[in-house]
Amino acid sequence: MKKLIVISFVAAATLLISSFSNTSEITNDNQSEVTNSDVWKYMKEDVFVKLNALVNYDETRMFSRCPSGFSQYIDEEVSDNKMIYGNITFAQGCAHEDFCFYKLNWEKKETLLKKTEEAEYVAVDDFVKTQKPAVARI
Repeated sequence: MKKLIVISFVAAATLLISSFSNTSEITNDNQSEVTNSDVWKYMKEDVFVKLNALVNYDETRMFSRCPSGFSQYIDEEVSDNKMIYGNITFAQGCAHEDFCFYKLNWEKKETLLKKTEEAEYVAVDDFVKTQKPAVARI
């Protein structure tokens, strides 16, 4: 009985830990794999910091039981290791809203954004200049 309990505990712990690790990967024949974590780190350091101006982001006010701030999601159906497509969301407490779409040239580390699917992609700095800032509702 104790052995069954220990095995169940180990299986549950393994499942819990694996649910927190992001193993989403984009593969291409002869290139190393780009993970969702790689893209998130790049976006956090090079894109989200610029988008923060559009939501009056204040890290000290963004604390809640649900993480606040920007996140990105990869559209794996159309992405590969060279061009990555997806969307960026913004969370205010537990409320998530779609913010914009992105196209990322992973080799050149160039990101383009657009507000709607019908719009044209523009450089991040141009996107920030043309968007009206919103007030964070935390």
